[in-house]
Amino acid sequence: MTWIFTKDWPIIFGGKPYWAVPSFIPITFELTVLFAAIGMTVSFYVVSGMGFGVENFILDERISDDKFCLAFDKSEVDENEAKEFLKSTNADEIHEKIVKS
Repeated sequence: MTWIFTKDWPIIFGGKPYWAVPSFIPITFELTVLFAAIGMTVSFYVVSGMGFGVENFILDERISDDKFCLAFDKSEVDENEAKEFLKSTNADEIHEKIVKS
């Protein structure tokens, strides 16, 4: 745009100079907003580990929009206490699964 306005096709519009800075302020602002949104989205996916080529870890194939899973780390929770709590809340199934890191 700068080259077109100053060298290729210089036209004076209503007494304005060939390269008027105020005419570039809106597009500069909009591009800043666009690049900030793209940058935040890419940063979120990189920090969350959900980028392209990442293989998602699936605890159980049956987990979907009508079933959900509560997963606990055995080193942080008392196993018997957690099982008793889940039984008292009428949990459908209680499974133990060893996950390899």
